[in-house]
Amino acid sequence: MIFASNEGKPEVGLEVGDRLYLGLDFGTSGARFALIDKRGTIHAQGKREYPLYKVTSLGSTLAIKLLSTSRVDDARYGVYSHRLDDRWLVGGASNTGGAVLLQIFTDEQLENLSEQMNPMKTSPLDYYPLPTVGEGFPVADPKMVPRLHPRPESDDEYLHGIFESIARIEAKAYSLLKDLGATQVEDVFMAGGGAKNEKWMKIRERVLGLPVSRAIQTEAAYGAALLALKGTQQCVQ
Repeated sequence: MIFASNEGKPEVGLEVGDRLYLGLDFGTSGARFALIDKRGTIHAQGKREYPLYKVTSLGSTLAIKLLSTSRVDDARYGVYSHRLDDRWLVGGASNTGGAVLLQIFTDEQLENLSEQMNPMKTSPLDYYPLPTVGEGFPVADPKMVPRLHPRPESDDEYLHGIFESIARIEAKAYSLLKDLGATQVEDVFMAGGGAKNEKWMKIRERVLGLPVSRAIQTEAAYGAALLALKGTQQCVQ
């Protein structure tokens, strides 16, 4: 963004003609930095041959981005697209995620209960974990009520059921994006606090039926910095 006049200029010490490079929301910048392979190669840095990646930023909410050759927008399901070079980041944001977990468990409980979990075992519990009423994606329903019952006596079984239910929402989201015309992908990269939980990653890998790996950089600020760097490079060119 370039300031063209002093009118309405924010009080940040910028002058007419100065450039300001803006970052993006957590999900988008998370997707931007997650497109890095295990050798550290940045695949979304202006190259035309992109790997077939999905990106999930699992923090307080569940933000999903899919790197696609086709733009997909569908307000019925809360799906939208961001431009990234000659491709599109297609996805949406669910209200499920870490926030609902912290309404029920402490960080210490989450860590201890996860250690007792067998991620290869399918949970029979069927929840739709939300911190409050309302969902945005893959179901756009402002009146959707959280579903977190019945609660078993065992806390580790309860947590297992919530983990798996969130993974099913993620799987539904990716299936929806494919049905709407987004590019089919082969790998999932993880960012956000949820990427730290190994058992949860294994559950998600089983439910999604795809390899799930942690991004080399797991802070969204890194992605925002890459976007700003790209902007400065384009200006120099």
